[in-house]
Amino acid sequence: MPDFPKAGVVFKDITTLLRDPSFFRRSLDLMTALCGDLAPDKVVAIESRGFIVGGALADRLGRASCPSASRAGFPGRPAE
Repeated sequence: MPDFPKAGVVFKDITTLLRDPSFFRRSLDLMTALCGDLAPDKVVAIESRGFIVGGALADRLGRASCPSASRAGFPGRPAE
């Protein structure tokens, strides 16, 4: 959806991915495979949709998930 919620932003809808467990599982399989032999300390999950996918990917990799948003997005002190 171009220009949603404001001009210059392109919204990518992932509800189809979330609605189908086998599709979601397969997409996580592919993302996990893309990580290959990488051993990240944590997975940074950006904004709302990224929290869902990033958290699941972090679990698959056995790593911590670090949600990231604008400073106004979370209460408390930001992670370093």
